[in-house]
Amino acid sequence: GSLVNRKLIQFLASTTIYAIIFTLMFMASILLFISSSIWPHSLSAFVLPLILLYISAAMLFPNLTSIALGLFRESAGVASACVGCTLFVIASLLSSLVSGIHVTSGVSFSLIFFIICIVIFIIYRYLIHPRQNQPS
Repeated sequence: GSLVNRKLIQFLASTTIYAIIFTLMFMASILLFISSSIWPHSLSAFVLPLILLYISAAMLFPNLTSIALGLFRESAGVASACVGCTLFVIASLLSSLVSGIHVTSGVSFSLIFFIICIVIFIIYRYLIHPRQNQPS
């Protein structure tokens, strides 16, 4: 994902890259839902869509982190520490919440991934994207 991302940055605008990444994420989560519904006990029905999700995450999160750090250029070290700490806290809270969810089928597993994709898109659309276009 990172190698592809490096090439995409050279040729495309960041908003185009985000559109591609979010489309890939939503398609992978829908593919996960469809494949787990049709083949509930097939390992490849889970692995192939998850690979697409992880590739899209590997392309998305470095770009979002660079945007977040770009908003605070004069204090990038402190901003980097805040981003790392915030991600650690969010991951800890979400892992404790997700551990309470008992996934009994691939369909519920795919729905959880689809909801996560929607949340990530909402965070980007309403928190990050408007600030990205502001002068620093």
